[in-house]
Amino acid sequence: MQREKNSTKDSRISGFLLFLLLVAVIVFIAYKAYLKSNEGNFTNIDIEKLISKALDDSEEVEEKKIVEVKYEIKDKPYFEVYNDWIIKCTIYNVTALDRNGREQWSIPLLLNKPMLKTGKSGLLIVDIGGRNIYFIKDKNIKWQKAVDGDIINADINDDGYVTVVHKMEGYKALVVLFDPEGQEIFRRYIAETFVISSKVLPSGNQVIINCLDVSGASASSYIEFTDLLGNPFAALVPEEGRMYSLLLTLNDSTFSLLDDTTIICYDKNREKTWENEYERIYAGNVLSGKYFIIAVKDDSDGRSNLTDILIINKNGQEICKQAIDGEVYNIFSSSDHDIAAINNEREVIFINSKGKILGRFSSISDIQKVLILSNNEVAIITKDSMTITEIK
Repeated sequence: MQREKNSTKDSRISGFLLFLLLVAVIVFIAYKAYLKSNEGNFTNIDIEKLISKALDDSEEVEEKKIVEVKYEIKDKPYFEVYNDWIIKCTIYNVTALDRNGREQWSIPLLLNKPMLKTGKSGLLIVDIGGRNIYFIKDKNIKWQKAVDGDIINADINDDGYVTVVHKMEGYKALVVLFDPEGQEIFRRYIAETFVISSKVLPSGNQVIINCLDVSGASASSYIEFTDLLGNPFAALVPEEGRMYSLLLTLNDSTFSLLDDTTIICYDKNREKTWENEYERIYAGNVLSGKYFIIAVKDDSDGRSNLTDILIINKNGQEICKQAIDGEVYNIFSSSDHDIAAINNEREVIFINSKGKILGRFSSISDIQKVLILSNNEVAIITKDSMTITEIK
């Protein structure tokens, strides 16, 4: 009889101890969840809420942040990232949004077809087909200019030098260079070739002008180089009868030219260093300012439905290769973050310079552009909305 009483007493004690242990575990999990979600802020702790959260999901699966911003297609919005703001430029104004889609500041403008370019020095607003350019520093217009012909293209480098390509009567184009204060440095009149683009190379001592020469039997790319006073000192023709419409530059002024099958690389002294040819090149860009990233088709082993994403250094070495399903329409990247967005129109695949797939985002609408906000946050642009989301 005494043994039965002792046994019952021991069972009660064991049950009580297990209960205390369970409570301690729940409180510990709740405390850990609180620290993670509130970054060490010990005010206004809701113990009941935290315990309930811990009981519901002890693994604490985080919810993916998604913010959607709608806009009117007729306003011709153009998006870029500048100073941690998302910049939306329409035919009526330029507006800065935070990462929750809230307006931070706005400047009224009248534009025909807005285009944005950004650098560490500021934000460039260009009216394509119009004549006005605006240079914004922080939240204000630092300088603005009206050029003498309809604008074809423009660019800005990190030091604030701005190149503008525009039409000019009697010439194929005029290239104008402005310094960071908006003072005109030179004008380069182009009479024989059509100008696609122009930019000051990162080295800061030469301007590269990407042209198209149609004077021969077939059109060819023609690349001209000038100093910062507009004096031409070198030129190159990559290959007769080939047009290389895409010009990519690395931070050390290494540059490459791409057409639909070939990428050719040159060093900062304009010496050809390597050339690669593929069955087809879908898209290309620069990753982290150090690598070329291209999407290519290769059916040599019967993989007709796959696209290879190649990351190549300035020496032509293939750092990594990642195969993905389907065709790639464009690649978006940022010089400040080690991430690229591979767009196959309805899905974006995020990849870093090691070839690791970091996440995916699917859309019911065609994806037009992807802004890289950080290594774990992006903004997805479709024809009538922008979705700000974390990469998961």
